Amino acid sequence: LDADETIAKDYLNGLIKQLNQIEQSFIDAGTNYTVEMIKNRILEKDVESVAKGKTLADAFVYFKEWFMVEIGKRAVKEVSFECYKNLEQHLNTFIKKEYNQTSFLLSAINDDFQNAFHFYLSTHKDIKAKNTAIKYIIYFRKVIKIAVQKKYLPEYPLTDYKMSREVEMPSRLNIDELQSII
Repeated sequence: LDADETIAKDYLNGLIKQLNQIEQSFIDAGTNYTVEMIKNRILEKDVESVAKGKTLADAFVYFKEWFMVEIGKRAVKEVSFECYKNLEQHLNTFIKKEYNQTSFLLSAINDDFQNAFHFYLSTHKDIKAKNTAIKYIIYFRKVIKIAVQKKYLPEYPLTDYKMSREVEMPSRLNIDELQSII
């Protein structure tokens, strides 16, 4: 064999080995598979490959794009966008403080992360009300759900989260306040 034939033979043997490994991974997982699924895995177009390396920052970039489209449809309120920007800032500060990182892989998000973030919010000096921390957790979960829809994650990584809001009693106007309105 000449050099070109040897290179081609080595390449094809490597490809066959990769195909066998991919097939075996589907078999080990008990997943029914198709040729298309194997092709997508080789080309890294399957959900697992797409999700590999995606960060929370990537999720927020896509979320902002999605949110702007929804504002255009009048499906969400523009004022909510500020809340999501604040959430992103709180998450970045939390990740830097707790994990000493500037980015965080989506694949590492789990219930422990969510619990730690909730505790961080609950004890943060700028967040005075328990309901505000809960609101940020709800927003966080929405960003993760949109990331799953975008296939940045193969499945939703968080379980149901039991939260209870503080009941806020409405204040009543006194006579002076009432007269100032009239």
